[in-house]
Amino acid sequence: MISIPPHVTISRLIQRMKGKSSYRLLGEFPHLRKRFWGRHVWARGYFCRSSGNVTDEVIKAYIAQQSHDSDDVFRIEGETSPTGDTPLGDSSAEEPRPRL
Repeated sequence: MISIPPHVTISRLIQRMKGKSSYRLLGEFPHLRKRFWGRHVWARGYFCRSSGNVTDEVIKAYIAQQSHDSDDVFRIEGETSPTGDTPLGDSSAEEPRPRL
């Protein structure tokens, strides 16, 4: 979490964070400099959310209670599954997923 003074805009903060981190990453990792030559390291957008009146302790407890024991449901379309049998994203071989 980040706390900023009221006179600093969120967009300016994100701009500085992305700029400084890009500069450091490209300076420390030469292969990234070659890969991103003339391109942007970070995407144009960002997401931020105010926590309002919720305390830091409540947010920390919420994060601690999140369970991520397995990455079985994480998929990238077009890549082969870990077993190598079906390309991920090929919906013909998968059961239909419920819509939320």
